[in-house]
Amino acid sequence: MSTESVQSQQLPTTAGMNGQAVASLVTGIVSLVFCWGGWLFVATSAIAVVTGIRGGRAAKTGKGQLGVATAGLVIGGPATGVAMAAWAPGAAAPMARAPVAASPATKG
Repeated sequence: MSTESVQSQQLPTTAGMNGQAVASLVTGIVSLVFCWGGWLFVATSAIAVVTGIRGGRAAKTGKGQLGVATAGLVIGGPATGVAMAAWAPGAAAPMARAPVAASPATKG
């Protein structure tokens, strides 16, 4: 093997670290850990979606790790839906129990 052929070979380069994509995956996994409910579940799943979208956009511009951003979206997206579905009845319940003021016509 000559030195010319060794020098002409280049190693593949990585596109670099995409912090948004990694944050999306980490917060998506954390949302699965805290899936028993509470504000932490809602917050981490929503953060996973937002950072997944931003990480995906950054990856398309050349910062790499599109797969990691997609994984964060895949985990965080359904988790956000579950969190909102779980909180919707609880958020509506206090309004249903609120006392209704009597109108002048119903006072006796």
